[in-house]
Amino acid sequence: MHVSFFLAKFFGFYLIIAALPILFCFASFKERYNNFLENKGLMMITAIMVMMLGLFLVLIHNVWVAGWPVVITVICWLTLLEGLAMLYCPKLSAGYFKSLTSKPWCLIWAVFSIVLGAYLLYQGFTV
Repeated sequence: MHVSFFLAKFFGFYLIIAALPILFCFASFKERYNNFLENKGLMMITAIMVMMLGLFLVLIHNVWVAGWPVVITVICWLTLLEGLAMLYCPKLSAGYFKSLTSKPWCLIWAVFSIVLGAYLLYQGFTV
């Protein structure tokens, strides 16, 4: 359970910090993100790193219980699946990620990330 608390804090801070540039400087974020998606070498290196991180997270936190720790487990599995998709289907992944850069979807995702991050921080620090 100690790993759950640590990962709740880690993902909570990460989700909030990653969402802030989307909310406060969307045009700059979109430009940088699209440049990243067009760089095939950087995408491959990122795919390998995300896949390795996801595999590590799944191995240390594969907790399927009724309660808030399952949220972390789902994030771990989604991280692994994202890395695998980026590695084995790079064009499909880049197209999907590029479609998410439309302003309404990005803002919805940013708000969702902040709410989920706040929930995880609450669970990580108060329980």
